Amino acid sequence: MFAGHPRWVSELATRVLTLTDDPAVLAEASLRAGWALAVTTRFEDALGFLLPVAEAAVDTEPALALDAPSTATTPAYHSGDPSFRERILRITERVPPQDDEAARAWVLAGCDPVRHREQALALLRGTDWTEDLPEHPAGSARDRRLSRLIVVGAAAWVLDETAEAVRLLGVALDQLRRSPTAGANATVADALGLALYESGSWTQARTVFDESYRTAAEAGMEIVAVGSPVVGATILALRGDTEAARTAVQRAVHGLDLPASRSLHVRTSQRRARRLRAGRSPPLDRTRPRRTAGQRRHARQRRTA
Repeated sequence: MFAGHPRWVSELATRVLTLTDDPAVLAEASLRAGWALAVTTRFEDALGFLLPVAEAAVDTEPALALDAPSTATTPAYHSGDPSFRERILRITERVPPQDDEAARAWVLAGCDPVRHREQALALLRGTDWTEDLPEHPAGSARDRRLSRLIVVGAAAWVLDETAEAVRLLGVALDQLRRSPTAGANATVADALGLALYESGSWTQARTVFDESYRTAAEAGMEIVAVGSPVVGATILALRGDTEAARTAVQRAVHGLDLPASRSLHVRTSQRRARRLRAGRSPPLDRTRPRRTAGQRRHARQRRTA
């Protein structure tokens, strides 16, 4: 999973589901199978794995009950379907506070960044997420630290804490690059690219998006393989290269049902608007003024409306 290969994860999880009757192992396998689907555009299938796991674990395994909604938040966020987001929030509200609340921060931010903004920010700011963790029977300290960095980094981005998102996701990607696995992870690179783009670091964002696209295309991460080129095309348009921007986004969304993914639909619509503006005005440079937090929050609301 940390190597960023959902097909391998899906194959292994499917085998596990046929080899055991142990409820804990079955729940873990279902959670990983749901993760493998969550990075594709099969949102309903992913949530079909993850939400029953979360509901079944609330009273018996609260840590797992928090992990499953956190994983489910990604496909729910990309789909934009309010019914999914509300169901995830209801499940999460039933889980008592845990020693590690990173997953809750992402659920609150990813499912309703307006209504739960203050609670999510309090969780985000209440812990040093980059600190090393002690070893634990539930998993290696290195992997648990990486998981925390990824989800709170994503939460920071959604909450318009852009500088903090760049810092946390940058640490996560650096850890991945130094790992003995694939050395990259498309979802982390894509999230970091978005934060860099919004901070005004366009050149660095393009480099990270190129990395995320290569990894996603190879591994079958559809949501990233489409999303990264779309934002990369936006940067091209803002710099005045409208033809290259048009070609890039048409190639990225070819054959995809965009209304099924509101997040991609919004990214593509924004790219078209910026291409039109870029065609009527001089190209911008990499030092463009950053959007205000209010402007970014308005864009978030459109994605999840």
